[in-house]
Order: sequence, then C-alpha cells, then structure tokens
Amino acid sequence: MIESTLELASLVSQTDPEAVNLIKGDKELSAVLPTGPDRFNVFSIVSLFVGMVALAAYVNARFLKLPSAVGIMIAGLVFALVLIALGSLGIVEVDWLKGLLTRYSSDIVLSLLLGLLLFAGAMQLDSKLVRRYRWSITYAATLGTGISILITGFALWGVLNWLNTVTPADWDMSVRLVVALLFAAVIAPTDPVAVMSILRRLKVKGAIKAYISGESLFNDATAIVVFLLLLQLIQHDAAMAASAGRLGSEASGAAGLKLSTITLEFVWIAGGAVLLGLLTGLFGAYLVNTTDKKGLRVLLTIGIALGTGGLADALGMSNAVAVTVAGIVFGQRRADYSGSKDLPIHEFWKSVESVVNPLFFALIGLELLVVKWNLQVAAATAICFPVVIFARYASLLIPWMASLGSERMLKINHTGLMLMTWAGMRGGVSFALALSLPSEGKDNETLRADFLLATFIIVVMSVVIQGLSIGMVTSRLSKRL
Repeated sequence: MIESTLELASLVSQTDPEAVNLIKGDKELSAVLPTGPDRFNVFSIVSLFVGMVALAAYVNARFLKLPSAVGIMIAGLVFALVLIALGSLGIVEVDWLKGLLTRYSSDIVLSLLLGLLLFAGAMQLDSKLVRRYRWSITYAATLGTGISILITGFALWGVLNWLNTVTPADWDMSVRLVVALLFAAVIAPTDPVAVMSILRRLKVKGAIKAYISGESLFNDATAIVVFLLLLQLIQHDAAMAASAGRLGSEASGAAGLKLSTITLEFVWIAGGAVLLGLLTGLFGAYLVNTTDKKGLRVLLTIGIALGTGGLADALGMSNAVAVTVAGIVFGQRRADYSGSKDLPIHEFWKSVESVVNPLFFALIGLELLVVKWNLQVAAATAICFPVVIFARYASLLIPWMASLGSERMLKINHTGLMLMTWAGMRGGVSFALALSLPSEGKDNETLRADFLLATFIIVVMSVVIQGLSIGMVTSRLSKRL
C-alpha cells in the first residue's frame, strides 16, 4: 500500500504539492508500528490511550482502591515503560511517539484538558462562600504564590550552589538565580484537579473547602503569568548578551525599556485575561438564561469554556486566568436563577471532570517517554523536594500572619494551613509549563531537558507521597480544623 501511495504522490506532484506533503505525512503516521498496518495513525494512538486509561481506572476503582490521581498516574507510568520495552525490541517506533508528545502535550494539557477542568471546578464552587472569602482567596493565590516562588527560587539557588561544593568535581550543580526562580515558577502551582479530587473524598468544612479550592484554582494562573514574565526576561537577557557592545545611556535605555515592557506584559497577560473572563462569563450566563433547550444550554457552557481559552491564547493572555474567571462568574450568575433547569449543566460538568481527570493524570505518567535521565539532576531534585514543601508552607503562613487583623479575611487556623500545605500536590500544570520552554539552541535544549526531568520527579514524588498520605493527614488534623 505504501508503494501505491508513493505512486499517487508522483502523479499529483505536478499539480498539487501540498497533497504530496499530506500523503507523505500519512506514511510517517504508519511508521509507528514498523510491521503494522498503514492505517495506524494519530487517531489510533489516542483511541488506544483512552482505552488504556478507562481500563486502568476500572482496575484501580475495583481492586487497587488507590486515590484516583495516584492510581491513574501509575498506570500512565506503566504504559510508558511498556512502550519503552516494545521500542527496545523494535516492535513500536517510540521516537515518533516522543515527538508527538513533545509537540502537542503542552497544548493539550494547558489549553484543552486544564481549561475544561478549571472551568468545571470554578463553576461548581460554592458561590456564596467564594464571595464571602474572595479577599482571602485572592490574597493567598497572588501574594502567597509570589512568596512561594521567591522562597523556592532562593532556597534552590542556595542549596544547589552548596551542593556544588560537596559533590564530585565533574558534577556541575550551580545554577543562576534567575533560572532557579524560573523553575520555582514552574513548580509553584498546585494542581487544582488533584486538590479538588481530594477535597471531594475528605470531610472538610465548607469554608475551608472553598478557600483551598479557590486558592488552588487561582495560584495556577499567578504562577503561569510569573513564568511567562521570567521566561521573557531570560530571553531578553540572552538577546542583550548576543548583541553586546552597547554603552552607558544605550544600556540604561534598554533596561528601562525592559522594565516597561515587562510591566505592560503583566498587565496584558493577567489583567486582560481577567477582563476577558468577566465578559465571556457574563455573556455566557445571559445566553444560557435566555434559552430553555437543555442540549443548547450544555453546548453554550462548552463554548464558554473552550472559546474563552482559545480567545485568550490567540490574544496572548493567560488561558488559565481567563477560563477560571469565566467559570466563577458564570457559576455565580447562574446561582442567582438556579433551578431544576440547571441540573443537566451540573451533571454534564461533573461527568466532564470524571472523564478528563483520569486522562489528565495518565498523560502525566506517559511523559516518562520524553524525559532524558541525568543522575546529577535527579539526585539534586530529590534532595530539593522538601524545600518545595517548606516553601509552600511558608508562602501560606506569611499572608496568614499578615491578615490576622483584617475582618475581611477567613479566620483559618494553623492546622488549616498545614492541611493546605500537604494537599497542595504538583501536577500537569507544572509539566506543561516545562514542556513549553523553547528548545532551539544548545543552551535552551539543555535547560529544557533538565527542567523536564526535575519537574517530572517532583510531580511524581508529590502525587505519590502526598496523594497516598493525605487521607491519614486529614483524619489526624480534622479535629483541630
């Protein structure tokens, strides 16, 4: 069949060059299984992946009974190991699958799966509690996340440079401060999918549940914005170094331009996304409220979630911020006229969470295919994992202490902070940010490979260690909440 396909390509090459490229692309798709049928393509890969996730979810729920996030991620890891083994035997072309994951998984996680899950989670938050404790949620998600990035970045910078003095001479463990801060921004966001999944299983009071859920939804957005700004700063510095030779006033002018550019970028990425989310959320609530057709109402909510995210991406705004704001605004407006007619919407988005959540964590496990193992990076990451946990605790403690005298803040006790610290698992958002790093150039390629490995190790350790022990921790802390 491949020979006939190439003959067809030669016939149409004189009239339609694009058709030739399409046909050659089909040949590349058939190369996943060197001895398999030519029809084995991207659709086949996705279909098999979804089938594997469904089977793994059933086995976990029926026999293993692990927390969903842990069980499904382990299934993804096992699936990746099986593919690696098949690749070593020449049965599966693993390099093609690695390229597919490298090219598309960041967009799939950040723009599609995460957008759906953020909208579903934001829409289902208790609107009254969100309104009541909006200042506490905003305070923790913005200031707290910023503090977490600073503490994590400086701590990692110090620990890694200290390790550089006690490790073998051929181990280069030192790192620049700005790179440490960039990595801190990558691992700062807690995974809202995992957090809300945990809260549904645990008996946590409504106010604290709304606080933890809201903070986990918005700290993603804050971390993504900081990540984009730090990445632009690093790229700008690299460009400045490449065009070195400027003097005095020129360098000063460039620094001023850099500061103003970064400020404008922050306003556009974060502020523009908030405004976009407000507009689409209000517009979507109006559309849903003016029709009684159940199917259309559900379709409109899908359009709000995906349309807001797609528009934010097209405009260069934060997808996570826009979708989260749209979901909260829609949920609060819908609560003003909620009734039995809203039940299909509620049930649909609960089903979306149940379906997308396993795919989300299985994809994290499958990312094992794209990491390049490096002993010194892996060792340094394992050593620094407690630093990440401590930074999470400190980032919650400082705003909590600063807000004790404010009447507008939720009076959560220290036990609640400890629960928030341990419930704040890292997940797909962090890995998607690491995947979005540029790979052009030797330095960028090395940085991206190190970030991917370090992020993968921290995410796996976080999901497994915190995910397996959160039930026990909560049962011991619940009496003091």
